Amino acid sequence: MAAPFIAADLAGLELESRFSYFWIAYLVAAYPAIMVQIKRWHDRDKSGWWCLINLIPFGNLWVLVECGFLPGTSGLNRYGADPFNKKRQADA
Repeated sequence: MAAPFIAADLAGLELESRFSYFWIAYLVAAYPAIMVQIKRWHDRDKSGWWCLINLIPFGNLWVLVECGFLPGTSGLNRYGADPFNKKRQADA
């Protein structure tokens, strides 16, 4: 996230311009991160709206445990088939 500030400093831009570059870089990075988290919630058979828990203080710790350490739904769920199940069936 420091790259926009370094680039703006090298270009000789003022502080206000540096922050505009920061927000552009933030939005470019945040969009794919949110989409990946929504896919992970779907893997857990929950709605993508669960991403809003990140806005609650310390809610992101629960999201870390839920999305980071717990396995997805085995088999079919309302968002589709288990991608690992197909791989296991092909190996057998």
